[in-house]
Amino acid sequence: KTERDSVLALRQAFLENNRVLMNSPRLLARYEELERLVQVKDGVLLGLTRTFEESRVSEVKDTPLIAIVDHAMVPDRPEQRPVPWAAAAAAIGLLMGLGAAVVAAVRQRGAMERSVSGTRPGGSVMRAVG
Repeated sequence: KTERDSVLALRQAFLENNRVLMNSPRLLARYEELERLVQVKDGVLLGLTRTFEESRVSEVKDTPLIAIVDHAMVPDRPEQRPVPWAAAAAAIGLLMGLGAAVVAAVRQRGAMERSVSGTRPGGSVMRAVG
């Protein structure tokens, strides 16, 4: 600890003696040299930052919109398909046709019975005039 304290005391004394740069031409020259070095490093940092940002923008532009997650593979066994829509539609059409035929037959039979009995669909008896 004592060595550290002595280094800190020497540093503090140096800083107090050399507070004003104008008093020492050698310190002024060193300050200007360090200032130029800082400006150069600032320029390098600015250039690197700009290049980095440009590369990030170009990376986003070059990114594909569709990413392949997994490659396609042929299945081990063929996929069982459901009943095709055409067959289902044909079956439904057949059932509807049979239903319409039954309804038509029932109406025709009812009309025949009414004509034989002489009644109207409303239920009144027809009278023959003559």
